[in-house]
Amino acid sequence: MSLITFDPWRSLDRVETDMRRFLGNLGTAFPSTMSFDGMYVPRADVFEDEGNLYITAELPGMSKNDVKVTLADHTLTIQGKKERKEEKKGKNFHQIERSFGEFVREFGIPETCKEDQVHAEFENGILEISIPKIKSEKLKEKVKEIPIASGKKSLVTS
Repeated sequence: MSLITFDPWRSLDRVETDMRRFLGNLGTAFPSTMSFDGMYVPRADVFEDEGNLYITAELPGMSKNDVKVTLADHTLTIQGKKERKEEKKGKNFHQIERSFGEFVREFGIPETCKEDQVHAEFENGILEISIPKIKSEKLKEKVKEIPIASGKKSLVTS
């Protein structure tokens, strides 16, 4: 007979693993374009290259007149409304997976972007936004070195 040492943390690890697995699977139980409260949430990609920051959002079934893009305080906001255009009276629906409703998506824009030169295009349900970035040489110009004084001069005045 071999001795097995009791490890009280082993059962807690198992509970944590089970909870992570459960919560991970819960996310796949709902369509990815809906939030838990049923509000429409379009998918978006954010990426960059050396010269630009890009945001691409999928807005199927919408036109550019349904969408508004704003930029304030380093926050880019995409908002709009996706409406159900076709109502079938007398039909018994068993399942509806298409999402409709108002939405708002916000994206933090770094200070390294030229906020006055944002460009947005909308075609075939895809919104593409590009924001030019400030060249790294100009960023270095913004950095100001603060000289450090020596001595016992007090910064606090009475």
